[in-house]
Amino acid sequence: FLGENIFVIGYPTSIGLKRIKQFDYNRPLLKRGAIASISNTYKTIIIDCPVYHGNSGGPVFLERTDFNRYSLRLLGVVSQYIPVLSKTASKKEMTIQNSSYAVIVPIEYAVNLILSQ
Repeated sequence: FLGENIFVIGYPTSIGLKRIKQFDYNRPLLKRGAIASISNTYKTIIIDCPVYHGNSGGPVFLERTDFNRYSLRLLGVVSQYIPVLSKTASKKEMTIQNSSYAVIVPIEYAVNLILSQ
């Protein structure tokens, strides 16, 4: 799993300059990345792929190419991004930035949550 290719599909509403109309917010955007870690403790997958407000709940696909065979598998859904906290120059305040890592809930866990309702 580690290092394998993934891609996220979502509607990241918090990016872009809406006054300039950089892209169509009614159409999903695709973002590529890789599996960075698997947490057995938290039962989550960490991906090296920035996500933003609007990506939460969006699908994450595992992409494989083996000997001229291409396959996609639904890996999970975006749960949250992992922030980086930095002190400002005055050291009195903190800024929050996107670390380019995100937390994914495996699809098996998400399906079990849905079915238990």
